[in-house]
Amino acid sequence: MNIHVLDRFDEIYYDLNQVTIEDVYIKNRDETHIEFNSINFKNDKPKDTSFHKYFFEPFKNTQPETYKVLSEIKEEFFYAIKKSDIPEILSDITAFGININGIIIYLRYTPYITKHAQRNEFNLPLEIIHSWLWHSAGWYISDGVNYGPLAASALPSSNNTPLVSLCPDIEGKSKKAREKVAFLEDKFKQPFLVDYEDDDSYDTHFQLRTLLDTRFNGLEQETNFQIFSATNHIQKDIYLIQDQDIYSIQKLMKPAEAIDHYAAHLLSRQAGEFDFLQYAEDF
Repeated sequence: MNIHVLDRFDEIYYDLNQVTIEDVYIKNRDETHIEFNSINFKNDKPKDTSFHKYFFEPFKNTQPETYKVLSEIKEEFFYAIKKSDIPEILSDITAFGININGIIIYLRYTPYITKHAQRNEFNLPLEIIHSWLWHSAGWYISDGVNYGPLAASALPSSNNTPLVSLCPDIEGKSKKAREKVAFLEDKFKQPFLVDYEDDDSYDTHFQLRTLLDTRFNGLEQETNFQIFSATNHIQKDIYLIQDQDIYSIQKLMKPAEAIDHYAAHLLSRQAGEFDFLQYAEDF
């Protein structure tokens, strides 16, 4: 599907013992947070544990359908470097990932993966925390050598952007924006947080934070789904909308199972689109 992205890198290492952060050109190295570079995965992983076991084993009891797909993968994880064309301005670009049935998946690293998983600030299903986000900060499908640091992902990520990032038409004072906010507030029986600069509203208003967005899975689909968790709301449920249409919002029933079957469908390259609506329910 997107395996061509590997051709855009200058160096690809399938044995991470053959590369160090010193092999990466980093402009203003002393001022850069190198601890966020994905090469640090090799330091977090126990030395006697393979990357396959480290990343895939947590899926076994939490996302069993996805685990069936992952457990068949023989490709090695890689660390790739795209050398900077303008080193006086930009650093090298690096990525850590794996080829899963012709789909190049990048895994995001932060030194706070464990802390974020334990906090579970955005009320994600524990099955998702204990699999996708247990040893990684996010799984991404990209058409380039990197992915937007603030972008939603087609697979679960801890980069949980607010609803307004995906549906900017709910911001502002237009009649349509006010109507959409009113619709959400009527649905959830609570004020909805639109203005993220209003610190006083965080304790009283609920949020919808993105868990995944199927627009970014590299497929051309008639319908795309955006899946959200609710925070600061009495109901800790998961919700979905279709094609960024707020009026289509429904509750996602059995969300861990739904995401498990979606991911297995996607990563095994099954024909046809996965329909989340089979797990959706009005509320």
